[in-house]
Amino acid sequence: MRANLTPDVELAARLFDALRAKTFDGVGITREAYGTGEQVAHALVRSEAEALGLEIANDAAGNLYMTLPGTDRAAKRIVLGSHLDSVVQGGNYDGAAGVLAGMATVAGMRSAGFQPLRDITVLAIRAEEAGA
Repeated sequence: MRANLTPDVELAARLFDALRAKTFDGVGITREAYGTGEQVAHALVRSEAEALGLEIANDAAGNLYMTLPGTDRAAKRIVLGSHLDSVVQGGNYDGAAGVLAGMATVAGMRSAGFQPLRDITVLAIRAEEAGA
């Protein structure tokens, strides 16, 4: 029998609310590349990944890799995600939706006790909106 692999939409909603509360600038959302807002967003997502028991790594640019291990660690991984920075006074969902959808997906797998055949990595990219 297959596990019920329902994404944890409550987790995503809670994280969206927290991102908005922590990065609202009075008009919109500001999470400038490598600035305070982006750092807060990465810390929030990292904390949730730690709570889920995901493997966590960063590369030299600060991109955050949060991995649900698969049974075949040598198999090519599946990567889900996006960026957490924003344009000045941007929207709360820009970029973050991809990261939080990935988090909701792996959280749903975790709660179902499901281990995928290959690693599934949620990637939070740094500085995608750096030109803004």
